Amino acid sequence: TFNGLGFMGIGNSGYPIQAGEVLENFTIKSCYFENVNTVLCSFASTQFKGTLTITETLNNNSLQFLAWIDGAKELVKLEYTNNKVYGEVAEHFAVKGMISFRATDSSAEIVIENNEFDFANYTLTSNPFYALSGSIVVKNNKFTGLTEDKLFHEGTVEARTVEGNEYSTSESIKIADVVAGEDGVYEVTAVVVGVNAQSFLIKDE
Repeated sequence: TFNGLGFMGIGNSGYPIQAGEVLENFTIKSCYFENVNTVLCSFASTQFKGTLTITETLNNNSLQFLAWIDGAKELVKLEYTNNKVYGEVAEHFAVKGMISFRATDSSAEIVIENNEFDFANYTLTSNPFYALSGSIVVKNNKFTGLTEDKLFHEGTVEARTVEGNEYSTSESIKIADVVAGEDGVYEVTAVVVGVNAQSFLIKDE
């Protein structure tokens, strides 16, 4: 069990927790993550067994929380519960989900429950959840800046249960850059902050 630890400022190249050859019945509890790449990253040879629990954590401006390719045949359950995800615009973007389960041969049950995901100030370039095998349950979570149709990345298993979640779709605009041109013309690059963010150029006098 990792209990009450803080990991900050690692950035694109940093993995705070890297699994070794075997990870069995592992718990991450009451930890804080800020500006990190993948919170839990495995080697290609890592074998996951039993139950993996991530609970009561705070995640500020992080990229992904889980990412592995194979080695989860003996994983029974992944529990991601009672966590809070928030932050400003991320400097690095998730490719296949913020909670990314890429095992091709797992029958594990993935439970994402009672979490608060505040994406109102996140620039996401993909949908937040991805599971290539097993089954996935998303229930009783609170989502800001997200609608139900945007929950899952393309390719996620069909064995899904979605129930009891709250959604708020408010978005905002962040000014990314202002360049003064000739004759009083300004070029403003703005970003729509939220899921599936877009950048656009505004020219005005």
